[in-house]
Amino acid sequence: MKGDINKIRELLLTQKQEILSKIQTGKDEEELTASNRGDYVDIATDGLAHELSYMFEEREKEKLKLIDETLESIGQGTYGECLECGDEIEFERLLALPFAKLCLDCKSREERRSKIPIG
Repeated sequence: MKGDINKIRELLLTQKQEILSKIQTGKDEEELTASNRGDYVDIATDGLAHELSYMFEEREKEKLKLIDETLESIGQGTYGECLECGDEIEFERLLALPFAKLCLDCKSREERRSKIPIG
């Protein structure tokens, strides 16, 4: 699975670069529109666009955090180990969800436990 992990690592590095580029592009566009203020409608529209941009940026920062954590676990040699049972997570699962920290069985058990009402 070592060669396969390198494939995932490259995928994550590419995603990280794309996210950083999107964030920077968004900031550049925001600076441009801030200097071109118009009437009240334009200002309101800019405010909404700014809020949406902020939400997008926060989501992308969270994804960057997950990418960095995953890259760190790859570097430490612990990537692909289920945090709950210690078994190896299936490569197909990791390819689809590179941030997966639980094998499919443990994830299913976790989801079933969360649906059971307590009390």
